[in-house]
Amino acid sequence: MSGFTITNAKSIRKNSLIGSFDLQMPSGLIVRGAMLFEKNGKHWIGFPSKEFVKRDGTKSYSPILEFVDRATSDKFQAAVLPLAEQALRP
Repeated sequence: MSGFTITNAKSIRKNSLIGSFDLQMPSGLIVRGAMLFEKNGKHWIGFPSKEFVKRDGTKSYSPILEFVDRATSDKFQAAVLPLAEQALRP
């Protein structure tokens, strides 16, 4: 048991976005609107981000939450990715 809980899973299927969900962390923190992405056969979990417009007029996104290092991120992905894939399975 990873201690993570997924609720409110919604299939979206737009570009690389498969769907969104709420994620309760083992600490009790709830991340609303976490996302499952897929591109070129690779899946990953993304956190909510803030949209902004660059000087050239194109949209970009800035992370609201991020991990302190790659090792922590990889451990999180390994724990949550299977749960998200199962919750958003067609």
